Amino acid sequence: AEYARSNSTEGLTFRLTDDISLTKSGDSSNWDPTNLSGTLDGGIYDQNGNLIGNHTISNLTINNSSKDQAAFFNSISGTLKNVTLTNLFINGNYNLGTLASKNSGTIQNCAVQGTLIAAVINSSGIALSDNYGTLTG
Repeated sequence: AEYARSNSTEGLTFRLTDDISLTKSGDSSNWDPTNLSGTLDGGIYDQNGNLIGNHTISNLTINNSSKDQAAFFNSISGTLKNVTLTNLFINGNYNLGTLASKNSGTIQNCAVQGTLIAAVINSSGIALSDNYGTLTG
């Protein structure tokens, strides 16, 4: 995430190699979303390259009632695939989602479980607030 905040991710592929919990013990820090223009692949593959499951990103918290575009990513213009988000709390102002606030890229084989979204202005969706791209799987 730190790399993506100060560099373009276009043309790059990031692969999750383990599950991620975004909460440290005793810490309820807010997630600071960034944009995805490359590819994030959370797939678990067997030795032959076959997809056998998704890695999980859990405990995402965004708690800022004045925050617009609150989600794991502000926007996706690249590809997000094979990721499961669990145990999410998102409280913001407008354009709220879980995977992204805005998608103009591709979201493939992703899931969201255990979510609470609270919007000051009602423009929110379980996966996305605005979709101009492709959703599959």
